[in-house]
Amino acid sequence: MKIIARHQEGISLNPYEFVMDEKNELKKFKTDEEAVEFLNKSFKTLNSTKEDFDEMGIFILNFEDERQ
Repeated sequence: MKIIARHQEGISLNPYEFVMDEKNELKKFKTDEEAVEFLNKSFKTLNSTKEDFDEMGIFILNFEDERQ
């Protein structure tokens, strides 16, 4: 699974904050591409890539749910 994160206030010394769903749980994606599509819709961009978002300080991270 994938999750989207950025450092609080854009400062890399701060911990991550995450995209949450309507149940206030981590919003999870199956692939990087699915997460990028979500970000493009959210930012109303069309062709931004994972690398573009990395440069903006928005990261797509691997997530392993220990409950599975």
